[in-house]
This record gives sequence, structure tokens and C-alpha cells, in this order.
Amino acid sequence: GTHVIILNATDLDSGVNGEINYSFGRDTSARVREMFALNSRTGEISVKGKLDYEENDAFEINIQAIDGGPDAMSGHCEVLVNIIDVNDNSPEVTLTSLSSIISEDAPVETVVALFTAADKDSGTNGQVECQISNRLPFKLDSSLKNFYGILVHLPLDRENTAKYDVTITCTDFGNLPLTSQKTIRVEVSDINDNAPHFRQSLFTTNVMENNDIGVSIFSITAFDADIGVNARLKYSILETQIQNVSVFKYISINSDTGVIFAQRCFDYEELKNFQIQAQVMDSGTPSLANNVSVDVIILDQNDNAPVIVQPLVKFGSTAVETISRFAEPGYLVAKVSAIDSDAGQNARLSYSIF
Repeated sequence: GTHVIILNATDLDSGVNGEINYSFGRDTSARVREMFALNSRTGEISVKGKLDYEENDAFEINIQAIDGGPDAMSGHCEVLVNIIDVNDNSPEVTLTSLSSIISEDAPVETVVALFTAADKDSGTNGQVECQISNRLPFKLDSSLKNFYGILVHLPLDRENTAKYDVTITCTDFGNLPLTSQKTIRVEVSDINDNAPHFRQSLFTTNVMENNDIGVSIFSITAFDADIGVNARLKYSILETQIQNVSVFKYISINSDTGVIFAQRCFDYEELKNFQIQAQVMDSGTPSLANNVSVDVIILDQNDNAPVIVQPLVKFGSTAVETISRFAEPGYLVAKVSAIDSDAGQNARLSYSIF
């Protein structure tokens, strides 16, 4: 319904011979007839369809004016309608290259993605500016001809952030700017840059003597900030000597679980404590390792009977003491002393006569 133009044809004749009707010429395309309406009496051309500058930026309309005489005569003109662009299209972002997975050791300036940004509008309405968040370890490079590049800007650390959602925002320069966004996900792949570690540098475990051979006595657990094969751990005991005997005669370890087992029956009276060095190693390339000390303390069990050391036994199992037949009550006959190889409460002795 929007007014375009009013045509004005004149005829020097009078009456019916001077009455003029307007119509589209035979050369007028069907597209023009869809987009414009022509009032046959007034010659007004108005918009009929939905104009789209991006489809047609101009239309050429052939108009015919015919008088009403018996031998009708006609005149013709061409109307050129230029369509003025308005900012009705948002920028379009098209990815041309994307590395959706990038290693955490990727150097700065590594290309993560390439994309183009275009706007179907013209002039300033079609000029586009793009940006990404400056809080990400990436930057936007617009120096490439006809392309934008997303590059690594800061060192990556998968253990800190394993994935990023990078939102590309493109805005045109129209009076009422239009914006479009496209989000790409970038996942950071792991490298073996973290050695496994224990929560503490020294562990202590207590084992009761007279234990069963093969019983588990302790368990060590390490942690690795990496993932996958880089975090697959193996445990071992480092070679050392305990009382001039290999440590492996005393203990063993499950390489997968870190559970430590006794390889012999411990005797507190023979060995009260010993220390071992355990190691954990990951399966990355190259492998990284860490060590930890484990103090094994043998606990005493009451497995030794007291031994009387005084008075000395002279005849078989009997000690003989001689006293005067005139001894008074309270006379010291003998002092009995005993020792116990156990320790602590197990070695505290009491004496009685029965």
C-alpha cells in the first residue's frame, strides 16, 4: 500500500477521446506485477508485495496509457524503482575450520578456528565487526584476508579448565545494529605434565607380631591430576636392606592397588620397627614418579613367659636357701627376681607363693 509514484499522461483530445487508462505494458515481468499495483484511473503505483533489497535492488516497470477513443491510441513510459536497503539482516557466521580438541601444551598463536562473517545488507548496514570474550585464553585475529582466526593467546592448563565455550559475537553498523552469535566448544586434551603425589611424605603403620604371612598390613594411595593413561598408576617398593636382608623378604606390594603385604612373621623381640621406600609411577610418556616413606612399627604381643634369674637353680628345678633355725619372723630368706622379654604391660611382673 505504500505510495511509489503517480503517473500523469495527457491527451489533447476531449471527452471520451481524452480519457486515459493506465496498465502494465506487455513486457512487464510477472515479478513486477507481484510486487506493485497500478491504479488504472489515477496512474498511482503502490507497493503490493514484500520488497527485499537482497533479492531485487531495482525494478523496471513498463507502463502503457491508452485513451478511450474508438481508435484507441497509447503512450508508453518506463518507471525505474530503486529499492533502498534497510538493516534487516543479521550477520552470518560461517565456520570454515575448527580444532575442537587442542592439546594443553599448544603454543601461543596456535589456530583454533577460522570463520567468515558476512551481512546480506549493503553499505554500512553490511559492515560487520566481530569479537570474543577477553576473559578466555584465546584472541581474535582479523588480519587474515576475508577470514577471522581464533588463536591461543595464553598457556592452557587442562587441570584448571578442561573445556571452553567460545562465543563469537558479530554486529553490523546499521542505525539499529543487528547482532548474531555462534558458540564453539574447545576441549583441552591432556599431556603428562603432573607427577603422581601422595597426601603426605611419611606414612606410619602398626603391625602386631606373630602375624600371618601374606596378610595385608597397610595401603598407600597416590593421586594424579592428569587423566587417562597419564593417570594410570603403578606402585612398587624400592630395594633396600633390613638387617642385611632384602626388603622383599619382609614385605610386598600390589602394583595396581598399593596394598602392602607381610612376607614373614614378625617378632617384636627381634625387630621393633623398620622403614621402607615406596614409589608410584604413572603410565604417561615420559613417565613421572614420586616416592614416599612408610614406617612399619611392630607391636608387642605377650608371647614370652617370665624367666626367674634369682635365686640360681642348683639342683634340677629347685633353688635351695639355708636359714637358721632361730630365724625370727620377717627374716629375709631369699630375693626372687625375674625378667620378661616382652615390653610394656606385657613385661610388668608380679610375684606370689602358691
